[in-house]
Amino acid sequence: MQTIPDENEADAWSQIVPLLDGALAGLNETDRNAVVLRFFYDKSMREIGTALGASEDSARMRINRALEKLREYFLRHGVQSTAAVIAGAMSANSVQAAPVTLAKLATAAALAKGAAGGTSAAAIAKGALKIMAWTKMQTTIVGAVIVGMAAYSVMQHQAQARLREQNEALRKQMAGLQAENQRLASSSQANTPRLAAPLAANVSAALPVKDSSTNSAYTRFWGRAPVLTAQQVDAFLQANGRKVSSLLAAYRTSRDVGLLREAMGKFPQDPQVAFEVVTSPWLTADEKRPWLKTFEQTAPENSLANYLLAMDDLKSGQTEEAMRELANAAGKHFDDYTQSRIQDDVDAYLSAGYSMVEAQTISSGGLLLPEFAP
Repeated sequence: MQTIPDENEADAWSQIVPLLDGALAGLNETDRNAVVLRFFYDKSMREIGTALGASEDSARMRINRALEKLREYFLRHGVQSTAAVIAGAMSANSVQAAPVTLAKLATAAALAKGAAGGTSAAAIAKGALKIMAWTKMQTTIVGAVIVGMAAYSVMQHQAQARLREQNEALRKQMAGLQAENQRLASSSQANTPRLAAPLAANVSAALPVKDSSTNSAYTRFWGRAPVLTAQQVDAFLQANGRKVSSLLAAYRTSRDVGLLREAMGKFPQDPQVAFEVVTSPWLTADEKRPWLKTFEQTAPENSLANYLLAMDDLKSGQTEEAMRELANAAGKHFDDYTQSRIQDDVDAYLSAGYSMVEAQTISSGGLLLPEFAP
C-alpha cells in the first residue's frame, strides 16, 4: 500500500483520535484484538498470529481488513484518509499523543513484556479493551454527576427564590395582622356594639312594644349571655333534630360540654365541630391538639386553621413549624363561621322564649371570641 506523500500522519491522528473508541468498538472481537496488539502493543505479525491461533499471513490479512473498516468508519464521520495513513498514525502516536485510555494500554503493554512467554497476548488485549470500556463508562458517570449537580443547583436557586417571595408575603401579612390586632383591641376597649345602627332601628320599628328598646337589650345581655336550661335545650333539639348545627348551638347556649362531645363523636370530619373544639374554653389543651390537624384537613382553604396551628406551635417552641403554617395561610380566605353560628344560636334562644331582638343581641355578643386575641 502506498501512502499519500503530502499527507501528514500527525494531522490524520488529530482527526481520528476523537473517533477511535467508537471505531474500535465497531470491529468484531478478533479484529479489534489484532489491531490493539499490532498498533498499541507493537507486536509482530507472527506474535499476533500466535495469539489469535492463526498463521502470520492470516494475521496480516485480518489487520488489513480491520484497517479498511476503520477507514470506512472515519470516512462516514467526515475524515478522509487511507488505511496506510491510519496505520502509520496509530503506530506513531499510540503512546506519545494518545489520550488517557490509550496511555493506560501502553503502560499495560510495558508491564507485560517481561511476562510475554507465560501470558497470552490475546488475554492481554482483552484486558486492555476492558480498561478502555471501564474508562469510557467512568467518563459517562462523571458527566452524569456534573449534569445532576447543575440541575440540583438550579433547583436550589429556584427554591430559595420561592422562599424569599414567601417570606416577603409573610412580612406583609404580619404587618396587616398587627394593624388589625390593634384595631380590634381598640374596638374591644370601647366595648361598642357590632350590629349596625340602621338595622337595629328598622327592626325595633317593626317589633312589638316590649321588643322596641334595642338599647335595653344591649344593656341587659351584651357580654352576659344567658345560659339555657337542660329543659330548654332538650325542647330545641327535639324540634330541630340532633344534627351538627343544632348540637353546636345547644352547646354554645347551654355551655354543656357533653353536647360538644356528642357532636365530636357523631361528626368527627365536620370543620365547624373541629372549630368549636379548638376554641372551647372548657376542654384541655391535650384534647384540643389533635383537632387542630382535623380542622386543617377538613377546611384546607380556611386560613384560620393555619393561624391556630401556628399559635399552638409557637406555644410549644416549634418556631419553624409555626412559620410554615403562617406561610401556608397566604392566599386563603378567613372564616370563623360567624353568620351560621349567629343564626343557629338565634334559633336556640327563640325556641327558649326570647324575643328576636334579645336573641340577636345575645347571639351577636359571642362574635368577639377571646381566643382570637392572641
